[in-house]
Amino acid sequence: MRVRLTKVELIVAGLVATMRRVSSMGNLNDQNYSTDSSFDLDIDGAASEMAFAKYMNVYYEPTVNTFKSPDVGKIQVRSTKHKTGKLIIRQRDKKNEIFVLVINENPVFTIAGWINLEDAKKDEFWFKPNNSFPPAWFVPQNKLNEMKDLNYENKSISSL
Repeated sequence: MRVRLTKVELIVAGLVATMRRVSSMGNLNDQNYSTDSSFDLDIDGAASEMAFAKYMNVYYEPTVNTFKSPDVGKIQVRSTKHKTGKLIIRQRDKKNEIFVLVINENPVFTIAGWINLEDAKKDEFWFKPNNSFPPAWFVPQNKLNEMKDLNYENKSISSL
């Protein structure tokens, strides 16, 4: 389940990320989840959302200031640059949502799998990595559902 973004798609993801970051700066809304540049995180996130939309064959609607709203249709997209990275679920994530993990090997993205929020919030996944990150649920890739099992129509991710 690999998706390759074109140069133009990556440019669009970069523009979306820039709009998000500058808008957040204007609202003094800084999220400190990593030592990476916030711009890098925003670019990775926007590109991963675009890759997932391309994989699902749905239009990618770039958004700004839609915090905590689903990223693609009704789906939350989370990304990692680590091939064995885990899907992170935070305490403030909304109930009844589906989360997808995308592995970012720019320009190629791997759709690793998905999980319902309720299934992700298990004690076995709870972890406090260090003082730089708040504690969260870290779901390993081998605990994610296969993409073929995501019932696209029943999950209403196309109802934008």
